[in-house]
Amino acid sequence: MSAANSSLASFDAVRSEGLARLNSGSAAQLEPESAGIDPLRVLCIGDDIGARRKLSRALASLEVVFAENAYEALCRIHLRSFDVYIIEYWIPSGSGPALCREVRKEDPHVPICVLSASAQPQTEARARRAGANAFLIKPFDGRVLDAFVGTLLETAGRRNMSAQDAALRAMREEVARRRAALGERVFSNEFESALERVACRKAREAFREARGTMAAFEQSCALLWAQTTETER
Repeated sequence: MSAANSSLASFDAVRSEGLARLNSGSAAQLEPESAGIDPLRVLCIGDDIGARRKLSRALASLEVVFAENAYEALCRIHLRSFDVYIIEYWIPSGSGPALCREVRKEDPHVPICVLSASAQPQTEARARRAGANAFLIKPFDGRVLDAFVGTLLETAGRRNMSAQDAALRAMREEVARRRAALGERVFSNEFESALERVACRKAREAFREARGTMAAFEQSCALLWAQTTETER
């Protein structure tokens, strides 16, 4: 087995272990905060203590969450979505590019920045092929990182606004289609709950297709549903 395949096999094993831990309920300490409007969230993955301190200072306006290794990162990724990811190129129990690919499976358009002590062109090229939007060489200037992240979030924010419109249209169309198929009748609470779940799945698909991020969709889903049902009154 090649080094790259070995790394991916190891990463898949870590991912499976993390998901098993979630299913068993033993990852309770990673439960997300209570419902509400959250600040923009960034997940930083790596065990470089110096880099962590810099990240905390540079990104003080965001909710900064740290994961030391791929195992912990996967637990967090499968519990909640983040607005931006900052990933060390080399991380315990995995690699930054491999983790980039995992993030892209769940959230194809979320901003990702990879940090590396290597300035070799092939290092950056590998990170970008894996899905990184930005590549920053360590040691980095906190102001440069802040500017990088700000630009990534601004671009994602514009896409999310368009994605919300697409998701709202998809949700309204799905609700109208299903109600029309059943004709005029009084629907039960169970039906309304099921309809909401189906409509939200359609809206999520539309949000992704419009290049929105999953964190933004999670924040806006309840509002989209409220807007959809408001038009029926």
